Amino acid sequence: MGTDGQPEIRPRKILVGQQDPQDRDFLRLFLDIVGGYEILEAADGIGLIKQLKRRPDMILMDTSEEGRFLRALEIVRRTPVVRDLPVIIYSSDQGKLAETVGKGVDGFVINPSPPATLLGKIWRILGQEAQKEAEPGSFANRYKRDVETIDNLPTLPTVYAEVDRLCQDPDVA
Repeated sequence: MGTDGQPEIRPRKILVGQQDPQDRDFLRLFLDIVGGYEILEAADGIGLIKQLKRRPDMILMDTSEEGRFLRALEIVRRTPVVRDLPVIIYSSDQGKLAETVGKGVDGFVINPSPPATLLGKIWRILGQEAQKEAEPGSFANRYKRDVETIDNLPTLPTVYAEVDRLCQDPDVA
């Protein structure tokens, strides 16, 4: 129970399996901050399989050959305990669409795509509760709390002045 007597709602866990560290970082930040999800990470198929013990609610993964993610997907689909776990592919390799559908994925999002497209696909697969968990009010409250904990946060005029300075002389960082 929460401090207000209401049942405590645990954030849903999304296991992000991406070989590219920039994609992994973007997904972690976006899904945590905007979506309100707890993010588990894996850089390859072996890491993805190991993270399954943390009981994610969904897998969002790449199709990278070097990362062996498609092999991990086969293992997931053959393992009774996690067989029905929703899996979304987030990849720039559109050629893998038919292969991944044949392996039982629940969705495919082309990378890059608008972040709203990815979030919409997650909501559609996880259901209406997932959308309610990420309502604007919950995001605003988390954002306000996070901003209040940052020391020496620059004011908007300071940021504008710095952007203006960089635009005048872009070679100076």
